[in-house]
Amino acid sequence: MAHVPVPADVTASAGASGEPGRGAGRSPFGGEAEDGVDALAATRDERIALWLPPLGYMVLIFALSSQARVSVPEGVPDAALHVPEFLLLGALLARAFARSSRGGLVGLTRAFLLAAIYGAVDEIHQAFVPGRAASLADVAADVTGAALGVLGFALFARLRTAERSGAARGTPGAALPGAPDGGRDGS
Repeated sequence: MAHVPVPADVTASAGASGEPGRGAGRSPFGGEAEDGVDALAATRDERIALWLPPLGYMVLIFALSSQARVSVPEGVPDAALHVPEFLLLGALLARAFARSSRGGLVGLTRAFLLAAIYGAVDEIHQAFVPGRAASLADVAADVTGAALGVLGFALFARLRTAERSGAARGTPGAALPGAPDGGRDGS
């Protein structure tokens, strides 16, 4: 494979991830990454470890959707199971996108869209399984769960980043409004 030279102005502005304009030490959700290491520069093994959980979970969802009958507790609506199912998928995908590709809003959007599309495709798949049926209500529940999972992950990541930045300044939780002062009484 031939080597293509990269202009100096592009490589100078590239961070550890090699992406132009992404400075080293930036986390996917803003702020500095831990120890000044670019959070996007995950190794191949780290990327595999990040993507195995969501991909494995997607396989599990597909396998359960392929069964003619899935036992649901009495009185529990089917859609009530779809929200937590896709909440977990959305969170797993958001985590994987945040650490292995573009983070921030782009990564969160990608995670949400992938989980939502997977939910719709899963419902179409169920239409072809004997004893199962596709439902727009289930798709809506899948999309709701995906959104809650992605937003939950984003909130968790923000809180964790704020907590770490406070700890780095010697004030654990200082960046969190209403956070306890860690037992210090200010005297």
